[in-house]
Amino acid sequence: MKTKILLSLLSTWVTASLALAADPAAPAVEAPIPGANGWKYTDLRSLAAPEARQGVAADREFLYIISNHAIGKYRKDDGQRVAGWECPEGDPLTHLNAGIVHQGKLYCAHSNYPGVPNLSSVEIWDTATLKHVGSRSFGRADGSLTWVERRNGRWIACF
Repeated sequence: MKTKILLSLLSTWVTASLALAADPAAPAVEAPIPGANGWKYTDLRSLAAPEARQGVAADREFLYIISNHAIGKYRKDDGQRVAGWECPEGDPLTHLNAGIVHQGKLYCAHSNYPGVPNLSSVEIWDTATLKHVGSRSFGRADGSLTWVERRNGRWIACF
């Protein structure tokens, strides 16, 4: 099986989601979403991305595909990989998770999962260069940071 990124249309919402697909040439699929009051999604297209393990973030032109220790930057229009960032496992990052793009920066949740005690941070990359530009440590916490998001001008996070 190849790991794929599926771009899906959900009612009027466009989402990028991780999925496993056995056949990269499979036709678009329309399927109901269980328990979603009849909502359906339609697979529009997919692209192969070796980084597709933890999450995906998007801006107007690019998808940022996230694995534990790597990020791939792909054009939305043609799926071409245009940049990447990678580090050895645990040096300096252990477990990247979900990410978002905000004001030209990619913010990713990071933790030392499955290590204990739990240590978490938000790691930051410049989206133009994919250069790692910052880190915000939360130190020891009850649980591992799994995602960050912006709502009403504030940051929210889930541990």
